[in-house]
Amino acid sequence: ASVFTLSRGSSPAPISHSFTNNQRLSSKNSPGTEFAEAAVWLLRSCGKHDRAIEILYERLHQHTSSSSSAVSTASDDEYGVGGKSGAWSQIKFESYTATHLSELWGSNDDQGCRLVLRSTATRGLLENNPRLGLSVFTATHPHNANQWKNMWARDDPLAHPSYPLQVVELLKSVNPAVPYDAKDTSFGEASASDEEKSPSSPERGKIPLPLESGRALAVAYLESAVGISTGRPTVTDAFDSLPQDESFAEQVANLHDELSYLLLEGVIAELGDEDKTSDTELGQIYRGKLRRLLRWPNAKLHSDRLLASLPSSFRQEHALLLGRLGRHEDALRILYCDLQSLDLALEYCDVRYERQRAQMESEKINRREGAAVPGVLPVMKDCAYLPLVRVALQSDPDQERGTTAAIQVLALRRSSIDRAAALRLLPQNVPVAAVARPFLIPALVDSESQVRRLKVTAALQRAKYVSLKKQLTEAQIKSQSTLHSVPVFRSLKLGDPLHST
Repeated sequence: ASVFTLSRGSSPAPISHSFTNNQRLSSKNSPGTEFAEAAVWLLRSCGKHDRAIEILYERLHQHTSSSSSAVSTASDDEYGVGGKSGAWSQIKFESYTATHLSELWGSNDDQGCRLVLRSTATRGLLENNPRLGLSVFTATHPHNANQWKNMWARDDPLAHPSYPLQVVELLKSVNPAVPYDAKDTSFGEASASDEEKSPSSPERGKIPLPLESGRALAVAYLESAVGISTGRPTVTDAFDSLPQDESFAEQVANLHDELSYLLLEGVIAELGDEDKTSDTELGQIYRGKLRRLLRWPNAKLHSDRLLASLPSSFRQEHALLLGRLGRHEDALRILYCDLQSLDLALEYCDVRYERQRAQMESEKINRREGAAVPGVLPVMKDCAYLPLVRVALQSDPDQERGTTAAIQVLALRRSSIDRAAALRLLPQNVPVAAVARPFLIPALVDSESQVRRLKVTAALQRAKYVSLKKQLTEAQIKSQSTLHSVPVFRSLKLGDPLHST
């Protein structure tokens, strides 16, 4: 009889099966999996998860070795791994193991989580199928904005004091043998849009990394855990005004720092061999992800530490970190003067302006819902574009070019900039003709158009108010159309009303 043993050692087999002579002969060279799934479920029901994982891992290696030594006459899709009809394929073993490990990881049981972290099956799965192995740790993460909004604080992927960092250390130590993501596409470029393919585009950071190294696995895990790759909302809510747990905030900041250092390490490791200043395709993805993290409003970085670690050649990253520290003029001075790019400087101001608008809208919503501080109205803080005007006028060595750039900023962002404050920054010797056509005339036209729109809106609102007032008056008259329904007459006890026929 062929014996399938659940426990270690020489204890009696709890499950056995008798085979015919032909079956016994055919099973000598092919280890059976007839009872593997049943045995695993029995062990799981008894809480023997470690033994269940070992059985699956042993069967996977047995079938893999028999498949490599046997001469198959049919495809694995028909007969499975090992050439035996009905045997499990490798992907089935891996999927079953990944599901089991994921359930253990999501159970929030310390014993189960420790088992997943130290199991050989976890490392083997990450090496042979990185995407599936990574899903063991990311399956319980929110995957869209709604799930992030509805998430309880205790379900935050970074809530545990030690497990996220242990997962990162495990992933960094893995060396994937089969980077599936690199087979069919070149670093995800096949599915990327033209805007994402541009090396300097902010959308570059959305391209997924090929999971061909432990660093890439750790980056993918942390991006999912912090929410930058899964659409975590960037607007603040009422809970953000509550005092935070300092230890938890420091823990989250350390993990965000770990992500930034991993991305920085990836950029440096993928610098071109020729001049060490140009990025390879993979390096461009790492750099795009680093810049995306530095722009992200929810990033909880120690910006001063990262700024001290950045190489001097990372000028745009320096500017983004200076902006996070509130030194906007220094950041714009790097973008406009050092990099000589007005477009990058305008893009920096645009991001800041949109962030201010989103914060104002969030404050208005909180005020309508009664969650705002009483007596405090949402007010736009300092104008996002005025620092760029000051930098162009004061820091450009060519005064004429700086004045032209400042007027260009006024013209391009006339609907968003503080017009009066911007005009006061211009030198007194600037002729009116230089400002009239690009800025003053369009600004006056826009202002008059806005006045007309506001008048029409006010008239429509007035008409709506009059209509509602009329409906309210008619409803009041109808409710008091009979003596019996008037409250004052009801107290006189006039008796029941008489209805004529």
